[in-house]
Amino acid sequence: IKSAERVQKLRTLLAQDDDRTKLRAKMCAVLLKIKEHTFGELTRALLIEQANGSADGYQALADFGLADFYWDGARDIYGYDSPNPSIADFLLWVFQNANDDFASTKPTIKFDYSSWRNTVQSRESMAVLARRTERDLQVRDKLAAVDYAELLGNDTYEVIDQKILGDLARGVSEQTLKVIDVQKAEQARQTTFWYGLEPSYRALYTAVRAAAELLDSVSALSTAIATFDDGLSKYQDHWYRIDQLYRQFLYAARTTDHAEPLAPLTEKVEAFYNNNYVAPLALAWQQQVDKLDSWKAAAHPSQADFYDTYLKPLVSQDKRVVVIISDALRYEVADELASRIRQEDKFDAKLDAILGILPSYTQLGMASLLPHSTIGFASASGKSDVLVDGKPTIGTANRAKILQSVEGTAIAYNAVPAGRDALRALLKEHKVVYIYHDEIDHQAHNLGSEES
Repeated sequence: IKSAERVQKLRTLLAQDDDRTKLRAKMCAVLLKIKEHTFGELTRALLIEQANGSADGYQALADFGLADFYWDGARDIYGYDSPNPSIADFLLWVFQNANDDFASTKPTIKFDYSSWRNTVQSRESMAVLARRTERDLQVRDKLAAVDYAELLGNDTYEVIDQKILGDLARGVSEQTLKVIDVQKAEQARQTTFWYGLEPSYRALYTAVRAAAELLDSVSALSTAIATFDDGLSKYQDHWYRIDQLYRQFLYAARTTDHAEPLAPLTEKVEAFYNNNYVAPLALAWQQQVDKLDSWKAAAHPSQADFYDTYLKPLVSQDKRVVVIISDALRYEVADELASRIRQEDKFDAKLDAILGILPSYTQLGMASLLPHSTIGFASASGKSDVLVDGKPTIGTANRAKILQSVEGTAIAYNAVPAGRDALRALLKEHKVVYIYHDEIDHQAHNLGSEES
């Protein structure tokens, strides 16, 4: 900044009651190109430029004889005192004291350090500086023999989370840690710096916790099934949770950039899930299916009765109903979705289960959800166009025609009108709206959309 500009900026900051200290602090603010002149903000500016590999601001302070003023402030306000002060040395001092929760410093530095880390303006810069200091101090080597539990309250360095996660993953894999230990560790880290900054670490904690719960559940699992209906009820009440944990583990493991600690844990999870859950449950379930004379369940309505069971009573009361049909959405995913809906204000969700129709494939399943009296096929070979009451059901246009009989319509999810007024108009015109979402099935099988 040219001299005239600096003078003008300084004038805008000055007040009549400014003493010599405030005057010099405001001069520092002008040189550092910031508006605030508190010592914490002056330091923030210097730390940001240090993280960016620059020293222009500090050099400007030195050129105008204000470097000593700054270091006097660091001594009096923070407690940093060095015969040869420098920003690099100050940084080492800050992080070393942060690692001890500033037990030997003046209180102000703890407050300002928290502000530097938790404010968007300087959060990334503080992460850069922490990583740099971590390498300079060889923190990783010093943590090798430390138990993870001693580190749960410390978030100074990124390597601390890596150490905790490595120990947790190993303990879960070897089954030397209890589920409650992992849950408490995850909970303790949820308010820490690196957990909030890095989605990868959040994913890792989720993965390790999901793995711990899955291994514990499978270890205690009994796949005994007394009857066909007993098997359905047990899955709806309990067993679905194992599938849910397995999905959560895999998704979290695949979305982190730091998956190395999960390698042995992944092998353990896969072995337990497939060998101790899927295989024995499939065998027990097949034994019950083999005993059936007909595909019926006492406690669960058939998919073919969907409209009569769930929609017809509402339509008869002149209520508007929207049905979202998401092909291949698993029961355990629906459970998680319902849980999230309940967390929203003014919403509730209830999860129920119906018995799928056989043979189990998309076109027949979609057709069975429509209002109908009969279901058949356009040709004797089957697995061609499915007909309800003699009408074709492939595609949203044909389904919309069928729904006209109950003052309804069908649309694809990406054709849902935007805006409250447009949605109100749609519901005013139709008592029943079926919305078809096929992205899950499309991603899994690449079969094309329901509109084809």
